[in-house]
Amino acid sequence: MIINSVRAKNVLKYAELEIESVPGEGIIAISGENESGKSSIGETICFALFGRTFSLDEEHLQKVLRWGENRCSVILEFTVDGTRYQLGRFLDRDGNHGARLALAEKPDETLARGVTSVADRLFEILGYEFDEFVESFYLAQREITTPHPHSVAVKIMAGVAPLEQVSSEFEEEIAKFEEMLDEIEAEAEALRQEQEELDFQEGLLVTLEDRKNALEAEVAANKERVSALEHAIDTYERDYPLIRRAEGKRGRARFWRFVTFVLALVAAGTWGLLSQGGDLPQSRQLLQLLQQQVTGWQDAWIPYIGVGAIVLGVLMFFFWMRVSYHNRRAQELRAETAELPRAMEAARAIGPLPAESSPGDG
Repeated sequence: MIINSVRAKNVLKYAELEIESVPGEGIIAISGENESGKSSIGETICFALFGRTFSLDEEHLQKVLRWGENRCSVILEFTVDGTRYQLGRFLDRDGNHGARLALAEKPDETLARGVTSVADRLFEILGYEFDEFVESFYLAQREITTPHPHSVAVKIMAGVAPLEQVSSEFEEEIAKFEEMLDEIEAEAEALRQEQEELDFQEGLLVTLEDRKNALEAEVAANKERVSALEHAIDTYERDYPLIRRAEGKRGRARFWRFVTFVLALVAAGTWGLLSQGGDLPQSRQLLQLLQQQVTGWQDAWIPYIGVGAIVLGVLMFFFWMRVSYHNRRAQELRAETAELPRAMEAARAIGPLPAESSPGDG
């Protein structure tokens, strides 16, 4: 999440707070005297996102209002995955609490309204809630406990918790396979000792030698299976986030390809009717509609509609190529991760050696 701007009224120490054009990269420092309101900026952002602050829960939320004021508001604009959102939150002295979420480019079109609905939609967009935000991204004043870098909240914020769970399961499988390998190596060592003790029995010595060679070959093959499994796991953990990213970009490119296709058709049809339609009734009706709806309409604008259709067609082709590229990229990454099931199947074939009768039996 990238914060773009903050605008607040009557929140904590601020009668008015406006922070515009926040840089998307780098480190931002806020300096000032003690009690000058530096921490209030972070508290304002926290209140906008989650309807509470680090020091004020829902039961004491009215303390967010500036002293002597009856109503406060904050509007926060932020960007997630290239989409810019506008979040507004309002609170009055009577305890009335409201929230509204919309796209920054279309603020009149509401995505969610109400405290609960906005909280649910924000969780879908951000992927975390207040507790994870406070522990991972926000260190309040006088809160000196550093979040543990391996805490659950940090992993949730980074999106690696599911991958870590899968990795843990794979590590357990590998540990079992390594135990089996140790047993096989111990068996091979026992056979080597038997060979040394029974080397005077020529026939048995040949049998044990063959058995030892077979065991050593099996140990080497099993080590290769485990090595292949570890490599496949590393490839899967590396490529899975890239697959998700490629599929997301492919979906957005498909959407814009459809939009530009529809707009190109509309523009081309409009240009065709106006320039080539002659005395067709549809052409006259369309021209009358444009003259009524477009202030200062001029027939000289008709060629520009054709140019617009061509530009939209070029854009549609561009998005078509982007869809093909991201689709091919996702397929290539999935082909790499497809090695994991085969490696796991091969590793599961590793099993304990069958019991061998001692030389003195039978």
